[in-house]
Amino acid sequence: MASLKTIGNNIFSRLLIFTLISSFLFFLFDTYQESYDKLIVLQNSLEDRQEEIILLQNQIDDWNQQISDLGRLIRRQQQRLQNLRASR
Repeated sequence: MASLKTIGNNIFSRLLIFTLISSFLFFLFDTYQESYDKLIVLQNSLEDRQEEIILLQNQIDDWNQQISDLGRLIRRQQQRLQNLRASR
């Protein structure tokens, strides 16, 4: 009888340990999977934003070039106007 009780306690202890370890591993891998998925989303978001930054920098460079060209055009027109006034 004592042997059956010992075997019962032994089986219960092993089941309890197995359940605890299984729960821990499930929690660990589930958390890892969620964290990994979030990491992938963040990496993709970072890449998208870096592409947007490059596009914005290119647009700013284009605008700066247009401003520079416009400044040169204005200076030329002012020079022509001064030349016309001087020739009168």
